[in-house]
Amino acid sequence: MPRLRPWDEEADAAALLAAYLDGVVHRRDPGGGAEQRHDFDLQLRDGRTIAIEVTRHTVAEYLRTLAAVDARDWYFPSLSNNWVVDMSGPYNVRALHNQIAQPLTALEAAGFEQLLLRQALFDATLADDELDDDERSARAKLAAAGAWGAAESLYNMGVRSVCRIGAADESGGLIIPSDAPRAGATGASVVVDLVEYHAALADNAAKLARAAQADERHLFVWVESSQDQAVAAFGFPLLPERPPLLPDDIDAVWVVTAFDQAHIWQYHRDDGWRDLGVWSRPA
Repeated sequence: MPRLRPWDEEADAAALLAAYLDGVVHRRDPGGGAEQRHDFDLQLRDGRTIAIEVTRHTVAEYLRTLAAVDARDWYFPSLSNNWVVDMSGPYNVRALHNQIAQPLTALEAAGFEQLLLRQALFDATLADDELDDDERSARAKLAAAGAWGAAESLYNMGVRSVCRIGAADESGGLIIPSDAPRAGATGASVVVDLVEYHAALADNAAKLARAAQADERHLFVWVESSQDQAVAAFGFPLLPERPPLLPDDIDAVWVVTAFDQAHIWQYHRDDGWRDLGVWSRPA
């Protein structure tokens, strides 16, 4: 996974928002009180105040695989690009780490940017006219590029889709292993579901509801690598089509990947979904 230094979810969220919105942070929740408050206010230059509550998105059932993934370095010098790799779990993290770079290097050489790997592609009993359009196109492209063996190797490892997400840096290409969602390729709708889940939690909603004095109230959600479907969605070019259903007391939600170079999406009632790019924590 991306190399991380220890981070503080509230302090880093405050630094990011202060940088993006050009405001001054005032901490509001001292902790330990009978009535918990939102984490901090952001005082903007125009005099407006935004109340912020910060939360973290993680699921316990993923932690064992996450620990095995995070124990390894996923930067590979042979790769020229970074990749999100959707897995059909459970999978052998050690075997994936040992084997994944070679077939991805072959896909890079063949010019692939993304590929959906389905069992039908490798079923020799199925003629081309028995495949759907996507499968038929992928089969033809793999054969023409001489990348059939690479794709089949990936499929046998448990990989169900790959997506190139940018050029590598001097450390080599980064591979982000991800859990393939049950409905198919990862989509931005996963992020809408995430937003609605956290916005509906009683604790988050209650803290922001108490911030009646603020001009706006924002929920900030760190998305950890344990939530692989949501992380992978950031690698695709399309923002969500559907606005999330939010309580009246939440005006905007920030969804940010918890990596050293954090990718930021924001939904605001007035502006809809926006991709705000990436932010790196100060050294």
